[in-house]
Formats: sequence, C-alpha cells, structure tokens
Amino acid sequence: MTLTLPPQLNKSDYPNVRFWTHKSFKVYDKSANAQSTDRGAFPFLEDKDGHLLSEDHVAAIGQAMRAIWHGFKSRHIAPVTWGGASSAVKNEFIAEMVKAHPEVGFCEHYWKINALATARYSSWKQSYLTDSEGI
Repeated sequence: MTLTLPPQLNKSDYPNVRFWTHKSFKVYDKSANAQSTDRGAFPFLEDKDGHLLSEDHVAAIGQAMRAIWHGFKSRHIAPVTWGGASSAVKNEFIAEMVKAHPEVGFCEHYWKINALATARYSSWKQSYLTDSEGI
C-alpha cells in the first residue's frame, strides 16, 4: 500500500514554531541557551505556539510510534533498520504520525518525524523484532 504524504505545512501559518528546519534546531542546540535549559529528550518538539511539549505528550507520541511499528511487524514490513526502511514504509509512518499528532509535522520535510524514528526505532527493534522478521 502506497500512501500519499500529507501536504507540507507552511511556516507562515505557524510563525511561533521555532524549529521549522533542522538547521534552525542545530543552531539552537549548539547555543549557550540550549546548554543551560532542560527541554527534555526531544527539545525540537513544540506546539503551534512554539511551546515545548509536555512529557506526557511526548510519551503519547512514543506510544503512537510503537503502535505503528507493531503494525508493520504484524504485516511483515518492519525494516531491520530505520535508515533501510522503504519509501512506502516511511511514508505510511509519516502519514500516520501526522494524523495522530499533527505537531510532529510542524517542520520542513518531516524532519522531526524522521529524527524521532531514527532515535527510537533501534530500541524498539531490539525489544520486538528479530533480524529474521525484518525486511
């Protein structure tokens, strides 16, 4: 099944989102302000007003990611590595994540979703997927 990605949002519609591009986050992440502020495990996650998401909200995003990955496993399409996932799998993941948590789409080219998946997939895989089960 090939899913079409949801339309990219426009930064101009969300002027308070600080980290629209990955580059803007990387600049912030190297700043003294970032080093002296605790913004949690995923400091780039923010709501439409630019506020940091709560720990509970971030946990709900994590639950959604794991549920999607379990669905991939049950359909025998879970990749061995996130970087090795097919475009179809990545597109489905992005579409489902934006549907469940639109704020993860407040960015250019869905970089926040890819950063989350890159950071968390290997841990999920180690717990729930054997190499013989992955594609």
